[in-house]
Amino acid sequence: DTRGASAGTLMVLDVRNRSAARRFLARVGARGDGSFRGVALFALRGGTVLAFVRHYLVIGQPGSVASAIYVADGKAPSLTASRQYQEAAASEPAGRVFDAYASADGVNRALAPRSGLLGDLGALLDRPALSGTAISVSPVSGGLQVQIHSSLVPKLAWAASRGSAPFTPPLSAVL
Repeated sequence: DTRGASAGTLMVLDVRNRSAARRFLARVGARGDGSFRGVALFALRGGTVLAFVRHYLVIGQPGSVASAIYVADGKAPSLTASRQYQEAAASEPAGRVFDAYASADGVNRALAPRSGLLGDLGALLDRPALSGTAISVSPVSGGLQVQIHSSLVPKLAWAASRGSAPFTPPLSAVL
């Protein structure tokens, strides 16, 4: 979470072959852009910053990449230490190939105000008791499985559910 009007974004890619990843960065136009705390930085047009942090390639805004470097150095807490993240990500399958996490503030600032697919996703995820949401994508026979798991603030979820009618999604009947 950031203090400004926009949410920070960070993509973290597990890299098996750093040489191949560097060649890919060169092909897409990434150029050396100094270093931060001894970690070489790369930049793309538009301000996106990239860095190899341990066996990961991190991609995002300068502040988000700096935060990842601080976390790797043990100078800042990891997202995995967050109770909201732990609750939202607890049921993520082991074989997933993609996962994403958004805090309630991230959903409200980065997704809900947008139009198109991201705005639709924000509307789907946003609810009064939300504390965080994890989304994972896993390969399955014949396609992909998308799993969305939201963690809720218990007192707010209880209050929101009082007086509400039960809801049975009709989507399965439509499909």
